[in-house]
Amino acid sequence: MIVVSMAGIMAAVAVPNLVSTVRRADGERATLQVATGITAARDIAKTRSACVDLIQEPCGPGPGPFLLRTVIVPCQGDSTTPPTLVSETRLPAGLTTLAMRRAGTSSPIDVLHFDQEGALTSPFSTVQVDSTFDDVIRTFTVFPVSGLVMERVKESA
Repeated sequence: MIVVSMAGIMAAVAVPNLVSTVRRADGERATLQVATGITAARDIAKTRSACVDLIQEPCGPGPGPFLLRTVIVPCQGDSTTPPTLVSETRLPAGLTTLAMRRAGTSSPIDVLHFDQEGALTSPFSTVQVDSTFDDVIRTFTVFPVSGLVMERVKESA
């Protein structure tokens, strides 16, 4: 009986920690998927010498989940290239907010556009992304040229 009660106490302590670890890993995976999507869109533009849009949009009404779509689009002055979907990534359902923006500003951007050389045609070279996954707020900066990601994590109260 003592062994059973000790096992119950250990399980009561271990299970919440395990669940918390799994949720944290899901949040980190969502962060990595967005950062990878940004650098992959840049790489596709550069290797295919094509203009590429990375589009972030909600899957349905309400908060999360989100889709990241990578689409080859016509470049300026080109009316013959039809938009072509390259990839579509559904982000984890626990992601309740997602906002890409130019580093140092507060205006959200739904579409990142890369030109044929893989450069962001907007006047910035870094993208800042704010996300919330199970009350954990993450702000990370992606440098598309290098694929470097810097992350700041803050627990929400």
